[in-house]
Amino acid sequence: MKKTILIISILPLCLCLYYLITIVFPAITLGFQTDGISNLGNPVDNDYNNRLCFGLEDLVQIDDQLYYNYARDYCWNNGTYKFTENGRERINWYGVRFLADQIELDPIRKFQNELLLFPGSDTAKCYKPENNEFAHSNIPYEALNFQVVNNDVYFTAHPIGDFKLYVFQDGKKSLILDKIVSSFYCYENIIYYVTSDSELWTYDIVKKNDDFCLKLQGGLFNFLIEDGSIYTVRDQSVVKIDLKKQTDKEKGEHIFYGEEIESINAWNKKVYICTKNGLLQYDTETQTTTTLAEHTTTSCYIVDDYWVYFVSEKSSLWRVPQAGGEAEKVFG
Repeated sequence: MKKTILIISILPLCLCLYYLITIVFPAITLGFQTDGISNLGNPVDNDYNNRLCFGLEDLVQIDDQLYYNYARDYCWNNGTYKFTENGRERINWYGVRFLADQIELDPIRKFQNELLLFPGSDTAKCYKPENNEFAHSNIPYEALNFQVVNNDVYFTAHPIGDFKLYVFQDGKKSLILDKIVSSFYCYENIIYYVTSDSELWTYDIVKKNDDFCLKLQGGLFNFLIEDGSIYTVRDQSVVKIDLKKQTDKEKGEHIFYGEEIESINAWNKKVYICTKNGLLQYDTETQTTTTLAEHTTTSCYIVDDYWVYFVSEKSSLWRVPQAGGEAEKVFG
């Protein structure tokens, strides 16, 4: 009886010690880190593909500065960080968070070499590094998932709005397609979009007309286009639909399956596959797959011409050369 009472009495103390050791101490240690980042590559325009990678975090590179939304699931170190060679600083904070479902970071985007923050209001905010603050922007919040073509902003009006396709041009929003668009992708002045009944259509930005492309088997919720082919994740496999072929396009070709796939990304004729067992790279020319890192990978980002940044467990940020090499931890 006494032993039972003793165990019950020290149980809260044990829980407090566990919390201090596993949560508070690592958080405090991280808070004192001031390491910057060096050896950045040349920035590339891959922001839309990075967004399609379904990451809870966001990563943006502007010139020699790297911006990262850190969404670790317990501590007060969450927020938007700016990394330079001289160190790092947090430019936006969301307050103390102790549970994963309390973390809701405002998305960050790159537009005309500026950093945009979407705080869930009517318009985005533009970061001004010279005075370290966010100023008003005229980009509407409904344009959260936008793609830029010739300095014009194309977007479907969601998570709020009517899910139709619009363009934001010269400060004005104009309707392009008066139909529900579940997903879209701009590729060489052609917008490929999927309707609510799983049909793939194309819209010519120059000629301003749309044409039916194909009926999709199994739907196409989200996709990207690289080297003339559509890539998407379906039934725990990466599916390739060659837009140049005229036969069997509806089904597509399974180029990778057998592991738990978290997301995909693409740049420069390479498709990056994030899985529970590592980060993989698929070469669209040689049609071969190699392993870049053997870390559990939830999402990856290509923001320059040298590195692949990827998020591993508990939102820790890593990077590995696109050509292969040793992975190194950046933050977290």
